[in-house]
Amino acid sequence: MKKNFYYSRNLFGGVIIFSTFTNEQTKQRQMKFDREDCLSTISDLYKSAYGHRPRSYDFSSWSSEELEKFENDLLEVCKREEEEEARYEAELEAEYERGIAKCIEAGAEDRETAIRWLDWETKDRAEAYERHCQWLAA
Repeated sequence: MKKNFYYSRNLFGGVIIFSTFTNEQTKQRQMKFDREDCLSTISDLYKSAYGHRPRSYDFSSWSSEELEKFENDLLEVCKREEEEEARYEAELEAEYERGIAKCIEAGAEDRETAIRWLDWETKDRAEAYERHCQWLAA
């Protein structure tokens, strides 16, 4: 039975600790680490896709193939979300550019002035919203 040596460094005392594992134990440890890595990736992808970590899933009863399929499905969801976000950002950019063009039509001397006008309008709206919320809270 072939044994493998692994070591870890104790950062506090600088001591090196050696452990030995058989090939079968090494394979089991690697599968455990691969599974844990997969579960960590699934958790991160799920949060990216749905805004929270997965709950109410019994991943311990899932096979490796089921986990891999679930991970691939989450990747697809995240990809669609990224594409949707890119489209939304493009729409916002186009809307902002239309606002700049309207400001220039309304008399802004140049693009810089038009942007300043838009920023003032946004600031005024934010302040008005804040006053409205304060009024509601009173």
